[in-house]
Amino acid sequence: MKKSIIIAIIINVALRSWQLAAQPVHEFSVYSGGGLSTLGYKLSHGDRSGALGGEFGLGYTCILPQRGVTGIVGIYTGIGIGLYNAVAKTEMELETSKFADGGTLIDNEGHTLIIKTTLSSYDEKQKTVFLNIPLMAQYQIAPFYGMLGFKLGVPLVGKYSSTSAKLTNKGYYPQFNNTLETQKFAGYGEFPGRTSDGDFHLDVTVMLSLDAGYKLKINDNFSLYISAYLDYGLNNLTKGKHLPFFDYNITAPADFSTNSVLSSLTEKANIMAIGVKLRIGISM
Repeated sequence: MKKSIIIAIIINVALRSWQLAAQPVHEFSVYSGGGLSTLGYKLSHGDRSGALGGEFGLGYTCILPQRGVTGIVGIYTGIGIGLYNAVAKTEMELETSKFADGGTLIDNEGHTLIIKTTLSSYDEKQKTVFLNIPLMAQYQIAPFYGMLGFKLGVPLVGKYSSTSAKLTNKGYYPQFNNTLETQKFAGYGEFPGRTSDGDFHLDVTVMLSLDAGYKLKINDNFSLYISAYLDYGLNNLTKGKHLPFFDYNITAPADFSTNSVLSSLTEKANIMAIGVKLRIGISM
């Protein structure tokens, strides 16, 4: 009788322990990281260079029960802000024969026009902000861990600012076979030291994401993650829509502007980021 009671107690304790072990652990976290965080693209004229950026946000991990599995498995998601920047430099000659809406370029008297632009020492800085939503699998063999999955990136901000040492415009009228070069009131001639800034629009992106590093368990509820991360955009951000680099103002030709090289001189762009990250987790 006593043996039966003892056996029943042991079985009951074992079942309760198994049930407790079978309950998932919920971990909430806050993170911040930074490094080379940029837009990757090739210019038809000039060069692009990467720039520093980073990310920060909130995370949630559902750590799954251990049932004969070596290591700890979890599913990670959350919401965050990613900052991606780039710099473009170019010197080029180009022709503009279309308005931004695709119509044939004409002057204020209705004559067909081709703008021939020579650009010297053009520098452009691009800054973007994305709302990132990750969905990743996490695997841990203490004290190391790794995560692999995807991030959905929704563009929130796309801005650029540019400077050029010199910009020269010529207006060619094909119906007259004539070129105007010095009429500054019409936007032709040499214009030193021009600056421009504005917005550009990017598409939603899907990124392949990798995060791996060290997990330091502070106590039963708090953990510190130290890791390296890599994000790579899988699709084209530019939507395949291209604006003319030179933006002709038909009502005020001398008041012209330029568009971002990201909108006019590249066929494809994607996100590339590599850096280090700190994450503080709170288990519940």
